[in-house]
Amino acid sequence: MGYAMGEATIEANVATFVPPDTQGCKITMTFLPGKIVVKQDGSDADCGFGHNVYATGTFRKIRSGKPKFETPP
Repeated sequence: MGYAMGEATIEANVATFVPPDTQGCKITMTFLPGKIVVKQDGSDADCGFGHNVYATGTFRKIRSGKPKFETPP
């Protein structure tokens, strides 16, 4: 299990996130109808994640509206 926290830049339907205090990591989120496609450039270690934790994947959209964020532990 892992997480990244910070702010992403958004241009059109693409958000780009570079986790603070990392080198060689970039996470790109492309918003498409009904889903989001996430691509991670850099290894789990480059991104500050635990062993075998990756952000890459296609995720189904389950609701619309402004998200509610919680502070991680």
